[in-house]
Amino acid sequence: TGLIIATVPGKPFNVEVVIHNSTSVRISWSPPASDGGVAIQSYIVEYLSDESWLTAGERIFTFITFSVCPGQTYRFQVLAVNGVGKSEASVSTRISIPSLVPNISPVNLSVRPALFQLSLEWEIPTSPTECVVDIIDHSIHYYTLSQSPPRSVYTGSSDPSFILSGLNSSTSFNISVAFINTAGIGEYSQYISAETADLLAAPSGFEVESYGIGWIAVYFVAPPHSVITGYKLLCLSQLGGVINRMLGPEKASQLTVISGVATTLNVNYSCTVSAFNAGGDGLPSVSKIVTPSHRKVPGPPLSLSITTSGSYSATFDWTSSDGTTQFLLTLHYRYSLTPHTLRRTDYNIPHNSPYINSSLFAGVDYSVRLAGVNDDGIGFNQTSEFSLPSGRPGVPLLFVSEELDVITLSWSILHDGGSNITNVTVENLFDSIWNTLATYEDDRNSSYSLNNAEKGFEFRVVISNYFGR
Repeated sequence: TGLIIATVPGKPFNVEVVIHNSTSVRISWSPPASDGGVAIQSYIVEYLSDESWLTAGERIFTFITFSVCPGQTYRFQVLAVNGVGKSEASVSTRISIPSLVPNISPVNLSVRPALFQLSLEWEIPTSPTECVVDIIDHSIHYYTLSQSPPRSVYTGSSDPSFILSGLNSSTSFNISVAFINTAGIGEYSQYISAETADLLAAPSGFEVESYGIGWIAVYFVAPPHSVITGYKLLCLSQLGGVINRMLGPEKASQLTVISGVATTLNVNYSCTVSAFNAGGDGLPSVSKIVTPSHRKVPGPPLSLSITTSGSYSATFDWTSSDGTTQFLLTLHYRYSLTPHTLRRTDYNIPHNSPYINSSLFAGVDYSVRLAGVNDDGIGFNQTSEFSLPSGRPGVPLLFVSEELDVITLSWSILHDGGSNITNVTVENLFDSIWNTLATYEDDRNSSYSLNNAEKGFEFRVVISNYFGR
């Protein structure tokens, strides 16, 4: 007998790949024509990935089931194995797996509100089958409580973000997002609620004045809103001139001088100021008229400092911005027991030493405005605030009425000195001595009557608190 030398087997043939279900295929083949003289032990199935052949599985039978991802294309080949080694690979077979609608929904949907729009962002979760979902677009459902069914919009992009625009301000929306691939729209995410931003209110207290040659100065108070990016100053002249300036958020509640705004002097400009943020522009302020001219009132004082001494005195010091020597100081304040804001103005204050005011009221919050004065008028304010500690109460207002033999005293307590009233004493002057007629332990009584009173008496009401009378 001759010697038989074993070799590797021949290559398998008739490789066939058929779709088993939406996520797997069945691969079958025919054994090679020659086993190489040694029994075939197994078959190795390989698939092509990134130009490299990877093992899909090894079987002793002539078929195998392999997991696949929808929408992907695969190429398979089969090798036979005996005791000598592996055969050559079979002719490869290619198959394309039909796409399915995405089996995942967007997660971590977040919304950043603006005035007439909502900026959306979301994330792509990992597929439960570890298959890459080929997203080509997104569908967004959104509605308000008054809308049914929801409105839909396509983003036109695979990017996980979109700006939903053209919405009403200060309106609540329910929003959901779904992935789209070539097979269609997947399931929508859970709805989340978001509200578009409210329209910014107009700045208050807007004032604008001529300041130097072709310059203006503006002052305004910020609207009540938590996030303001800045302000827009817009002035339009009778001749078509435009002053358009952007101001930072720190410009509120301070005087801002704007230079070089007008080349044509003595022409009226109508000016407004409005706030803006990421949500858009707010409402404009009340318009003010300014006429840039050669008039130059003093600039705002610099480095205004206020030092309090005790409960009734404050020292004011500042630096003149342009050599102005005369100043006007205005104090706004409110007594603790009255709802009205009062004003006190000190005129013609020379700036040759710190100014001391020793007739203030204890326990009161003061708002300060200081301005220089020259021949062109009152200049621009520098503002500040300060508070005085509690002290003795203020002098009450006393009213006297007389009818027949009855004198009625009535009084009004304007200021308690920042402390509770401990007693109220009614007194009259007799033989150069003040005599007590009545004493009340609190401020609930505000009148006192005397029967058969003699003419010519002097009366007074004395208020006391914990700090004195």
